[in-house]
Amino acid sequence: MFVLTMAVVAVVGAGWFAAPGGPDRGLPSTCDPGTFRGAEVDLRVRVAVAGLDYPRITSDVRITVPRTVPGTESLLAGSASGHGRTAFACLLGPDRSPFEVRDSPPGVVLRDGAVVVTHRSTTDVVHQSTAWADFTSVEVDTTGRPWRLAVDSPAGLRFAAWEVTLTAPHGWLSAPRPWQSAELDGSELRWPRSVPAASRDGAMTASSDYRVVSAELRPDTRSTVTTRAADRVHKPFAWGAYWLSALAFCLVVRWHVRAPRGPAASFESVSARRARRAVRPLPYLVVLAGAQAVTDAVLPANAPAWPVIAWGADVVLLVLLASAALLWWLPRTAVVVLFALGAAALALTVPGRSAGRSWLTDAAAATTAFTISLVLVVGVGKALLVLLRRRRDTPRWLWWVGAVSAAVLILEELLLRIVNRERQQWLDHPPLFRDTAQIYRYYPLDLLDEAAWLTLLIAAVAIWRYWAEHWFERGHRSPVGAAIVLFAIGPMWWDVPLWGIWWWAWLLGFAAVAVFWLLWPRLWTPVLAHPAVDTDDLRPEHLRHRAKQWYADRPPRGPAPSPVHVLIAAGPGGTPTATARTALRLAALPAFIAGTGLTITKWITYPLVSVDQQDSVLLGLVDTIAWETAKWLLAAAALGLAWQHLPGKRGPTKALSPVLAYAAAPVALFLLTRASDGVPDWIPLADVALFALVLLFVALRLDLATLDDVHEHAPRSGRLHRLLTALGLEGLPRWLIEGITLAAAVLAIWTALTGGDASFPTIDPTQLTRR
Repeated sequence: MFVLTMAVVAVVGAGWFAAPGGPDRGLPSTCDPGTFRGAEVDLRVRVAVAGLDYPRITSDVRITVPRTVPGTESLLAGSASGHGRTAFACLLGPDRSPFEVRDSPPGVVLRDGAVVVTHRSTTDVVHQSTAWADFTSVEVDTTGRPWRLAVDSPAGLRFAAWEVTLTAPHGWLSAPRPWQSAELDGSELRWPRSVPAASRDGAMTASSDYRVVSAELRPDTRSTVTTRAADRVHKPFAWGAYWLSALAFCLVVRWHVRAPRGPAASFESVSARRARRAVRPLPYLVVLAGAQAVTDAVLPANAPAWPVIAWGADVVLLVLLASAALLWWLPRTAVVVLFALGAAALALTVPGRSAGRSWLTDAAAATTAFTISLVLVVGVGKALLVLLRRRRDTPRWLWWVGAVSAAVLILEELLLRIVNRERQQWLDHPPLFRDTAQIYRYYPLDLLDEAAWLTLLIAAVAIWRYWAEHWFERGHRSPVGAAIVLFAIGPMWWDVPLWGIWWWAWLLGFAAVAVFWLLWPRLWTPVLAHPAVDTDDLRPEHLRHRAKQWYADRPPRGPAPSPVHVLIAAGPGGTPTATARTALRLAALPAFIAGTGLTITKWITYPLVSVDQQDSVLLGLVDTIAWETAKWLLAAAALGLAWQHLPGKRGPTKALSPVLAYAAAPVALFLLTRASDGVPDWIPLADVALFALVLLFVALRLDLATLDDVHEHAPRSGRLHRLLTALGLEGLPRWLIEGITLAAAVLAIWTALTGGDASFPTIDPTQLTRR
């Protein structure tokens, strides 16, 4: 009943959104060329690249119209009236680019017997072919030819006197037109106040646009590379690299949890079978999401074939999710009912079935979106419950959470439409797009695209459940492979959207893993791999007894590792899984402190809602929290699993391998960005610093946990130790470590927030406009 109620709420919300919102006022009325004769226009355009990911165009315009000019009263009346809308359309143009950012509406004041209108507009040159900021347009050419910057006059300012100033980095500006009156001074190009020659001669055209001035922009190498990387032409390669990496992870996980052959198949545990069953549908989900993303990038925007492709992909997705839900232990009856409901709704939304819209098609589209969202959320939740808590039953709260999440995600899609329309609205245009059938036609594919990271979360949990209980304790396999996969899925995956564009960072990250996880232990032999160490008996009791005896005898040290070093290398529990569990417990508090601070810092620094936002903001927040948590926990689990095979006699040296492997790509990317005068983004460095501190803290605590009752037999002659013992402060060193970690987290976050004048793009380059 609760699920049905949430479905009704979602459908009713979609129906309310689709209801007509009043008559469309349409575009403002046209005006005669040169309506505001005698006006003076001061336009300052600045092209900035320093401290930015992408070039930013900022347009500051000030228009002075004498009070005696007809139409100024309409400007003072505002844009609420019909005459006011026409006046502003004549003065500033009838429409706006959807990617423009306007901090506030135009300002209108009376000054010295004239009406002064001021306005500021900015836009980031990311992936659109032409970027607009008020009267200024930049035609981007990603083939290596110069860009074209032009200033076009709206109809009402044809006879105005224009003074234009263009500012750009040194060496960018060239080929000014008209060149006779242009004044070039280094990085500034200026045209004194004058009426355009064509307007003076009376050579008016029928076009609503009129070229005032123009110039060529010769961007630097970094701007050319960034715009080319984010251009739609190159999107198939970027998205292909992104989803091929996710598919590689899923295939590696499936290979690791494959069914054993021979006599070992008879001893396979129930947990191993469940892990293999949970990861079985993951590659198919990733392939579908990747194929949709690549197709999205290949086909042009608003392609006629998109409705049919989207409907067919929704059918495939519904079948695939229903099959996955059965594998993820959802009740068969519930899956059959939801599948039948989704199939019936899809049958009512076949493209071309009816000529117009109806409330039935809108309700069917919302029902399809709700059903697919519910199956995905509840199915993933049930798979995680079975793998983590070994529960086969489906608790009621899971259905409640799934139903609420599905309804909220569906209504959020409509709310984003309203927010985008309010940002793009200019003179009550464009009207709000209310075709919910078309909106929800693409929603399931976008949902799978945005929530496909859940597949990697299931893969990580499946690896832990499979290897932790089935292989390590019996010595069938080395835990290093499991540690590397957990480390790659967790800490290395944290920056994968960036790595999808900067594909070379993938190569650098995997090269770092190969060097520090595989090659380094061969060059620097681990303690347990030393020929003098007997690894037949690694029971903690036996190793502790030998360590206590060594402390009591204090024999001279030789080339062979001491019993204390052997005890530390074996770990607190003597097994990889016991050490991993201890590492997870020790990492919980410092990881919570560091992860919370970093997450809040990212939310404050990076824009949560970009211009023309298409991806779900709520899923983005959940994604950040989930993978920030997975990053720390999987890093600690990887450190614990590989503890016995890492080089070094003490914990801090053992932690160097994962720390250096984690830091290679972010540090290299930061240095490259700084060298190319890019965004001084200190958050990756703060992340690396906190990661190193937390892992070093966990490694040191593992040392202390291993030698917990062995230190009592060590000779302690220090006055400080005796004083701390007398005062009951034996745990002061551990408290100091925790305090230093907290202080370092605050310092690193403060550095990330104040490390530079960083400005990030208002347009998300990973989003594509398909509709």
